[in-house]
This record gives sequence, structure tokens and C-alpha cells, in this order.
Amino acid sequence: MMLRRSFIVLTALSLFSSIATAQSQEQADRMARAVQFDDLAQVKKLLQEGISPNLLVRGGNPITVYAVRENSRTTLDYLLTLKNLDVDQPNLSGENVLMMASLYGLLPEVKTLIDKRAATINKSGWTPLHYACTNGHLQIAEFLLDKGAQVNALSDSDTTP
Repeated sequence: MMLRRSFIVLTALSLFSSIATAQSQEQADRMARAVQFDDLAQVKKLLQEGISPNLLVRGGNPITVYAVRENSRTTLDYLLTLKNLDVDQPNLSGENVLMMASLYGLLPEVKTLIDKRAATINKSGWTPLHYACTNGHLQIAEFLLDKGAQVNALSDSDTTP
């Protein structure tokens, strides 16, 4: 009897776990679509439904990184105001929103991330300064240096900005 009960409990847990995973994937897909189309009303609705602003979406990207890549500035600017947002959350490649904003030349967002959200400027490997310099974003590079970015930081491939 005890063995049968354990089996039923394990089966139920497995089933609920699968449902939760499917819901999470569905939520990630809904959020990714809303971000892709810079649909701020839908993003707000999904967040009100309980979706975390730290949810990973397509390609293992945090919502903020995905917003930068999709040029969804209205959504990005809103997300950066959320207190429970982890601004240093990396994607599967180790890139965070400050790095991507630096790469894409989004100076206002870079300033917000550092001045208002205390995003990490220096880290091991590739840094926001590397990313700014990669695409020649001089104003962002200067801003990062003024805020303490290490000019001689070594990337994973032993290059400096």
C-alpha cells in the first residue's frame, strides 16, 4: 500500500512539474512576442499576471537583453524602472543588458543602468567597455571610463578595449 501511494505521489509531482514547465515556456513565448513588438501594454499585463521581469526568453536571454536586440526601447525603458529586475542577469553567453546596451549604442539606457540601477561595470571576461568599443560608441566608452571601467580589462580572448 505504501509503495502504491508513493508511486501516485511521484506520478502527480511529475505531471505537475511538466505542466509548470509548459506554462513557463508559454509565458516566455508570450513575453518574447510582446517585447519583440514593443507592446508595453501586453508586457505590463504579463508582469501583473506574475511573470518575473527576470524570465529568460528566446535564446536564453533575459527580457531586457531581448528588448535591446529587438530595438524595443519603450519596453526596455519601462523594464529598467522595475525594482525587482536583476540588471546584472546574464544570458547563456554571459552577456547582460549593460553590455548589450553598450554594443547597440544606447547611451540613455547605459546611463540609467549605471546611475540609477548600479549595474556592474567591471567583470571578468568581456565587459561593457569591450562591447562599446567593438561598435565604436565613443560616448558610451567615455562614460564607462568616467564611471570606473577598467581600460585594460582582458577579454576571454586576451584583448583589451
